[in-house]
Amino acid sequence: MQGIDALVTVRNVKVALQVKKETYRTEAREGGRFARRKVQTQLVLEVPYTITRYDEWQRRAMKARTDETRERARLFGLLAEKFQQWLPNGFVIFQPGYPWLIEQIILKSIQQDRQGVIGWRETLEWLESKVQ
Repeated sequence: MQGIDALVTVRNVKVALQVKKETYRTEAREGGRFARRKVQTQLVLEVPYTITRYDEWQRRAMKARTDETRERARLFGLLAEKFQQWLPNGFVIFQPGYPWLIEQIILKSIQQDRQGVIGWRETLEWLESKVQ
């Protein structure tokens, strides 16, 4: 299925995962970018990652002209600082606790009988609530 990186079953609920890189390209951020072929899933969870380092996100937040841009930079800065690691060869990997927290989002959503898409922003806001 185009746009879906993993399809998992948790407590008899099919959950589609989209590992989603941040981007400033407008056409890439628009809705409908992913999941072109439908699979019967109750939940789609966008799992964000960034290739931009924390200090760059801080700089972007300081220079932001709008609250929305500032908030985006702050959330991706949190992701870069707390949930990702840069290897010497430039590859970006998730910290060990990140997949566990993603699983917690899924379990909470299933418990609440949630359906639909959990977007990257909601995912990052939930993660932020867990590190403070």
